[in-house]
Amino acid sequence: MLRLFKEKESINVVNDQYGCPTYAADLAGVIMNFIEEMKIGAEHTGVVNYCNDGIITWYDFALAIKEFVNSSCQIVPVATFEYPTPATRPRHSVLDTSRVRGMLKTGIPFWKDSLKKCLGKLREN
Repeated sequence: MLRLFKEKESINVVNDQYGCPTYAADLAGVIMNFIEEMKIGAEHTGVVNYCNDGIITWYDFALAIKEFVNSSCQIVPVATFEYPTPATRPRHSVLDTSRVRGMLKTGIPFWKDSLKKCLGKLREN
């Protein structure tokens, strides 16, 4: 998005696909926490889903990024069928995080808080 905001005056973003944006640093922190717990004897087996808290469309996510970076790029909401891609995307790709919530000692950060952290790190570099 940051690159597109710099290169284009207007972009189309799908507004009918829902997901949970996830900051890679948050995911890495959870993984490292589980590795440390395993060193002291805790067992974690099976599939564990993790994503930041909150559900949002890609369009609303783009708007949030635009707001944080104060871009003048126009973001146009479009339906999935108006934005063809080689891969078929699900309309609802939200993970069930109930298991990981029970395993964590801390809560799961809200996607907007993590986006702010992520963009802050990118600005530093």
